[in-house]
Amino acid sequence: LTLLIMAVAFAMAVLAAVLWGEIIVAWLANASFARHGNILWMLVLGLALFHIAQLMVAEGLSRNLSRRYFWPKFAQGLTLLVAGYVLVAAYGLWGMAVALLLSSLVYCALVMQVNVLLRRESAAIVSRVD
Repeated sequence: LTLLIMAVAFAMAVLAAVLWGEIIVAWLANASFARHGNILWMLVLGLALFHIAQLMVAEGLSRNLSRRYFWPKFAQGLTLLVAGYVLVAAYGLWGMAVALLLSSLVYCALVMQVNVLLRRESAAIVSRVD
């Protein structure tokens, strides 16, 4: 339920960033940053996906299996570092927004994969007990 509520809240934040990105950036920063308001939605979406993945990590943490999430987190950081370097050199600030979004997608996908494996292991344990 928490994940669903947060996903809806993040979807509304992304929609607001799409519709009013430049206005929001001008309000929060200044007019010179407002010209980059068109990338706000990518930043918000990237951060939203990262935080949804962080919420999904709670499944393993509740089983004291935090070590299972080391490689997804490592892959996220490495993706951000490599993609950020390459894309910023080529596209500037827009490239960093894309790198953040890409790394968050990688992290979210890998955390989901870890959670699927945890559920399969739990199901196998339950079926052996029965």
